[in-house]
Amino acid sequence: LTDHNGKTVDFRNVILIMTTNAGAADLAKPAIGFERETRVGEDEDAVKRMFTPEFRNRLDATITFAHLSQEIIKQVVEKFVLQLEAQLGDRNVTIELSDEASRWLIANGYDELMGARPMARVIQEHIKKPLADEVLKILEKDFQDLELDLDVYPQETIVVLLYPDQTFKDITRLPSWVGAENDGKIRIPISGLSSVTPDLERVLKHELTHSFIAQIAGGRCPQWLNEGIAQLLEPKSVAPHGRRLAQFYQAQQVIPLNQLEGSFMNFSGLEAVLAYDESLAAAEYIRDTYGLAELRSILQRIGQG
Repeated sequence: LTDHNGKTVDFRNVILIMTTNAGAADLAKPAIGFERETRVGEDEDAVKRMFTPEFRNRLDATITFAHLSQEIIKQVVEKFVLQLEAQLGDRNVTIELSDEASRWLIANGYDELMGARPMARVIQEHIKKPLADEVLKILEKDFQDLELDLDVYPQETIVVLLYPDQTFKDITRLPSWVGAENDGKIRIPISGLSSVTPDLERVLKHELTHSFIAQIAGGRCPQWLNEGIAQLLEPKSVAPHGRRLAQFYQAQQVIPLNQLEGSFMNFSGLEAVLAYDESLAAAEYIRDTYGLAELRSILQRIGQG
């Protein structure tokens, strides 16, 4: 085969398979006559109407596909569920599909004319969109809580973007250990989730806190303080990791705070865990010793220069 640029491709070992919906509408119509369940031959007539004899004569064979059986449709549903479950693997979430849920997806996600193509739209409308609505409710509550905790009422719009996992990775190009990003816009991967989990709720509160801190401190907050306060208000405590952190301190293997003033993105996964633990420990110490008001005051003074 030679293309319009003169490039030649060897097709001797190629099997070319082409598909068309020609005839699908005709086969979907009720058959006329006794003991006829399908409109035999009408799909061939549709192909002849759509394609010229010159084209059809170059085909080795034409195969008519029957409508998907209930068993095949069930397998399609299971495939979609397995894909969702694979996306949730790193969150240790599994999906159990009840017979009732399976029947509902089959009934609403399959069409004789379109096949299983509507399934993605059904998942979008009945799983992903309700999830987005639930995320908005959580964010509204978190927003009100943060207004009280940090004594600030942001005037700037805070943008929240929800992405499929792969899209999030492609857009942000961040290390694999990063679970969300706030670069002025909150970017969160949510593929596979059908409701707001406790983990997602913590991520939402964490990233929203960054937006509040950016407005209070004018974008000048050291990263360790930024991450420490965000974790503190999730809420999260350093207690579960206290023993491990103490061992790092005793071995003098902690990361100095002056090295935690900038971005953590160049850290390895293990270094990032230590950086977040140190940040939380420092913020928790300030709060427990001087109160949350002192953290607010520090942010305000940073913002004032």
